[in-house]
Amino acid sequence: SYEGPSLLMTYEVKSIKMKRGKKMFGGKHVLEVEILINRRLLSIILTAFVPTILLNIIGHTSNFFKKFFFEAIISLNVTVMLVLTTMFISISNNLPKTTYLKMIDIWLLFNLLKPFVDIIVQTYIETLRKEEDEREINHHGKTIKVAETAGGVVKVSP
Repeated sequence: SYEGPSLLMTYEVKSIKMKRGKKMFGGKHVLEVEILINRRLLSIILTAFVPTILLNIIGHTSNFFKKFFFEAIISLNVTVMLVLTTMFISISNNLPKTTYLKMIDIWLLFNLLKPFVDIIVQTYIETLRKEEDEREINHHGKTIKVAETAGGVVKVSP
């Protein structure tokens, strides 16, 4: 019988059964061993699901920023995408190599798609905004006024 620890790094040993098998090998009965293990899910939840959900919540909150902060919205969502990409690569490298898509891959790809769609939608919304004669924009934390002249040149005033 098994006398080792039941809680391993990523698995939990639920039961071990050993019995004399019905098959013969070399004139003797074979020994059949059945090991029932469960995957420990808390570490997967804490390293994959919680961080991706939190990152997407943070990125999604940028949709409620004022139009003045358009650059911040884009910067935040690009940063979220970069962090999610790093997580995706890290998690994928620690999984067994398979030829098919795993559910965790689908989860991570969906989470990468969310900030990408936010960037596309916010950029589209920005292009639909009616151009005012003069408007304020955020330039490295300072408010500056920009206006387009008749010749298409952008006039900037501090």
